[in-house]
Order: sequence, then C-alpha cells, then structure tokens
Amino acid sequence: MRTNKSVFQQGSFTVELALVLIVLCLIYLFSTDLSHKLLMQSALDRTSFALVNILKERTRYYQGDVQNNINLNVDDGQLVEMQSLASRLLDQESSSVMINIQSLVNKELKSGVKSEALKSVNCNVPDIESDEFKDLVPTEDGLVFPLYSVTVCETYPSWFGAFTNSSETLTLSSTSVMPGR
Repeated sequence: MRTNKSVFQQGSFTVELALVLIVLCLIYLFSTDLSHKLLMQSALDRTSFALVNILKERTRYYQGDVQNNINLNVDDGQLVEMQSLASRLLDQESSSVMINIQSLVNKELKSGVKSEALKSVNCNVPDIESDEFKDLVPTEDGLVFPLYSVTVCETYPSWFGAFTNSSETLTLSSTSVMPGR
C-alpha cells in the first residue's frame, strides 16, 4: 500500500506561518519595549541632571553661603519645587513624580528628602554617605564644598513582559551628583 506524502503535508504552511508571525510579534514587542525604555531613561537622565544643577547653585537660588555653611541643606519646600519642575520635564502630575534628594555638607549627610510616591516603589537610590561619594567632595583652601544628589525614578508598563509572563512593570532610575557652590 502506497501513501501519498502530500496528504501528510497539508496545513504545514499554516503552522509555519503562525509560528513565524508569533516570533515577529515577539520581536516587535521587544523592540518597542526597548525603545520606550531608552526614551524614558534619557528623559530621567535629563531631569535628574537639570534638578541637581539647580540645587548646586545655592548662592544664586537659595541664598546659600558655602563659606559659612548657611542654607546648604535641602528641605521639604525645595523638594516640592523640584517635584514641580520634574513633573513639567517628564510631562506627568507632580504628585506622581518619584524623587530623592540628598545633600552632603562637610562630608556628612545633613538632609535627605524623598517624595511620597517614591516610598511605595523599590527604586535604586545610591547612598551619598558612602566613601565613593565622599571622595568626590571638592575642597579648596580648607573649604569643603557640599555635594548634592538627585535620583528620579519612573515605573512603566512592559508590553513584552506582560506577553511573556515576566514582570509587567519596570522601574527605571537616574542619579546625578554635583558639588555645590
């Protein structure tokens, strides 16, 4: 008895096409997720850098005096101002901006403030009191300058993660550190 091999091959094109389309969809989701992540990361980098540059200008914006250690700490009022600026830079509501600000004055952590939204998210915030950061503190003629750190975090939904049963939300963070003057 002879069987026709073409009978066994019916529908193989449909199966192969379905597999190829699934792979193409996964590639599309992955590349979309990756490009969205890169765009978000660059926005966070720009935001944290802009905010730390404002904070470091203590003499210009906050009547700070480095020589006499006057008004060098960051307070809750300045956190609210930074949240407002970050919300405009990131195009979101001020209450949802996740931000952490730390100031190192005379190589000691004097203040660290963080937004309410950041308290509910696991965000990677580096410790400015570590020796690595203390080595960045500039000194000139015995005068120790303050060091400011701004960390901005953002969570966003992951299309690829939702489709592949991995994490559906990702958290990105950006930290900028700058000496004050």
